[in-house]
Amino acid sequence: MHEIGRVREITFRHAGGGTGKDIDLDEFDTDREDPQKQLIVWDPEHQEMVGGYRLYFPPKGCIKCDVTKLASSSYFRFSDKFLKKYFPHMMELGRSFVHPDYQSNNMGRKSLYASITSGTDSVH
Repeated sequence: MHEIGRVREITFRHAGGGTGKDIDLDEFDTDREDPQKQLIVWDPEHQEMVGGYRLYFPPKGCIKCDVTKLASSSYFRFSDKFLKKYFPHMMELGRSFVHPDYQSNNMGRKSLYASITSGTDSVH
């Protein structure tokens, strides 16, 4: 988790944001009882993290789920209809990042694709 937070902070700071701390981790990453999952993109040749995504899946079958487990709950008020119909079946994605060294030089800093070069071949 420390490495995820370190690379996430480097990436966000590169884009003009960041927490100003050494690592970007919060209670959604570190909750011991219900931590959010992390999807990592790994460069096996260079043995380093290319990027990642934070994911949250609400517990299956919950009737009165804790909506504060969603990072987006601090930005939105979810209706009872939404919570009943969609919450038990959803997945929240957040805190996505691509390490600045892997952001495409050809497409500009705000590119949609990451670039990994292996020999003369480039993978996007």
